[in-house]
Amino acid sequence: MGQSSNGVFIAYAPADNPQIAVAVVIEHGVWGSEVAPVAKDILREYFGMNSDSLPKDKIVIDKASFTR
Repeated sequence: MGQSSNGVFIAYAPADNPQIAVAVVIEHGVWGSEVAPVAKDILREYFGMNSDSLPKDKIVIDKASFTR
């Protein structure tokens, strides 16, 4: 008792032609919006967006919206 809920976030990308699906579960993570940065890091790595020089045709996932 008195423990927070598990945080869950599920995503796929790109939206129009999915290549990857990600499911992140963090025990006592509270909300999906608290867990989403983990999924964001996975997607950024998959699409090669962790380097400083990005090709112009890469997907931008920094503008995500969350609902509860």
